[in-house]
Parts: sequence; structure tokens; C-alpha cells
Amino acid sequence: MLGQSITITQAGAAAPTLTGPTRLPGGSFQFSFTGTAGATCSVLFTMNLALPLSAWTGAGPATEAASGQFRFTTTLSPALPKGFYRVRSP
Repeated sequence: MLGQSITITQAGAAAPTLTGPTRLPGGSFQFSFTGTAGATCSVLFTMNLALPLSAWTGAGPATEAASGQFRFTTTLSPALPKGFYRVRSP
């Protein structure tokens, strides 16, 4: 999966489904997932899974492309070719 690991958690709801992790032209990385329609989802990033969640970096918000269908896109850096993402709703 392109050297990336994605964990999706959502309290009090069915586990979201990850779809389409893709490396885009120009060095971007994108993934989509299902979630509760209208929810606010943020994405966290780390290169070290041993760090507590409080030490992960905020990577930005996921956008709701359609009802309950979310998408997150980020630019990968050659200096940071691998990483781990976690989706949080609220």
C-alpha cells in the first residue's frame, strides 16, 4: 500500500471502510473512506507508531465528497516517504 499505513477509528459507529489508497501524479497521496454523513473528520500523521496519539501531527481535515464518503489528500515529501495515518471523527 505505497509504504503507508492507515488506521480509521470512529467512536460509536460502525467501522469505516477504506477505499482507494492512491499515489497521485506530482507526489500526492490520497485515500477515501466511509463514515457518518455530516461528520467532521481529521487526519493525523506519524512516522513512529510507538508515539502516543497525542504526539501525532495533524495532517488536515478530510472532506466529505458525497454523503458519508470522505477523501483525504496530502503531498508526500521525498524526505518522508513512509508514514502512518489515522482518521479521527471528532
